[in-house]
Amino acid sequence: MTQDAVVIEQTGPDSQDTQNARAKNGFIGDYVKLMESITDAPEEYHDASALFLISTAAGRNFVFSSVPDMNLLGDDDIEGRMLNLWFIFIGRSRISRKSTVAGHVESFVTALDPMLLLPLDFTPQALVKELAAKSNGTTTPCVWINDEISGFFQQLKDRTFMLTTDTVLSRLYDGRDYERTTIGRGTEKIPKPYLTLHLASTEYLPSLFDEGRLRQGFLNRFIYVVARRSKRKPLRTKLGDERKRAQALLEWLKDLHGRTNVVELEFAPDVKRIYDEYEEGIEDKISKEDLGLKEGYLGNLPNFLIRIASIFRISRLSRSELQNGGLSSLVVEKEDILRALDYIEQIWVWFEEVLHIMQTTATSRRAETEEYRLERILSIIGGFGDGDGWITQSEILRRSHLTSVSLQELLTTLDDRGDIESDRRPPSPRGGRPTTIYRVRRTPPLVISS
Repeated sequence: MTQDAVVIEQTGPDSQDTQNARAKNGFIGDYVKLMESITDAPEEYHDASALFLISTAAGRNFVFSSVPDMNLLGDDDIEGRMLNLWFIFIGRSRISRKSTVAGHVESFVTALDPMLLLPLDFTPQALVKELAAKSNGTTTPCVWINDEISGFFQQLKDRTFMLTTDTVLSRLYDGRDYERTTIGRGTEKIPKPYLTLHLASTEYLPSLFDEGRLRQGFLNRFIYVVARRSKRKPLRTKLGDERKRAQALLEWLKDLHGRTNVVELEFAPDVKRIYDEYEEGIEDKISKEDLGLKEGYLGNLPNFLIRIASIFRISRLSRSELQNGGLSSLVVEKEDILRALDYIEQIWVWFEEVLHIMQTTATSRRAETEEYRLERILSIIGGFGDGDGWITQSEILRRSHLTSVSLQELLTTLDDRGDIESDRRPPSPRGGRPTTIYRVRRTPPLVISS
């Protein structure tokens, strides 16, 4: 447990062993057991993939009753907190089986509804065009699955035309209508979007994350699943009953996805007390501590808690309950939120790993950049000096394309290190001011005493 985690103590009948036993029941447990029988990918990947599939299939037909999320000027439709989740799976190439996991998830989504899937890559303009085409006029459900997402984040970091992508995606995450006017196609509308993400990359990915996007909230919307395979399984060449089990899971997802009425989830009284205590602890921590980059993500944990606890409750529904057209409300029970609290604690540990990689890489990159600039200035001084090796500061400035302030800092560092020496050249006979000149420090002759 990390020092930044906010935890609710669990005792008595709701002990860890009891929760683990319950976790084996329902869609999530069945999905994990199926995937563990055919691949040696980390169990954490299967857990998260099961949550993702339920989140995707539930769509906007399952909402958590939350007054702050309701539109006061909207119609009479039931509104509340949506259950869409965004995952990024992080692990080493080849041995973590990220692509295998994503492939199985995509096969379930394709069998559920192939129209949900977005292209692997897109520009902001192409994304809006694609989503507008997918809209059924009232809602816009969509899924983005990509087993190597580092290129997207590299473009997000480097290219000006990608700068609006995170803004568009953030609005879609929040489920807010979006529209854009074009010259050729007129107004493209995305009504009531519902977007889930199942993305993956290597441990290199966090080095591409931008601190600004973390502070502004875009990166705080993701659940980062950082896992390592514990043991390789021998290659299997034949399936057992896995296809039958997979078909049963697919039929459950189809029942969930095929509902036509909205089901409203709410907390049981004891669950609400647990949630309020947890959220109060989070807010108290934020108000009293300087958390830096962690603050935004910590503040989003209660949001994750609501969504995941609700999905755990949905996971326990039977097919007959899903097929019951009269089902309009569902109570999230204590076992659901306690399982979700366990998961939230793991989410926080994963985030700290991602942040560590991000900050370590940024520090290393800054150090490398500083050393490169020092070497560049040193090469300018050594390569363009006069017959005695001297070069004016204004000439160094012209050749380096730096600002005066930046150049002066680098020259001071080189002088302090003993790499260069400086002098003052008097004004010319025509007047002017003295000029500072520099040259690479020359090693004094070695004096040998007799």
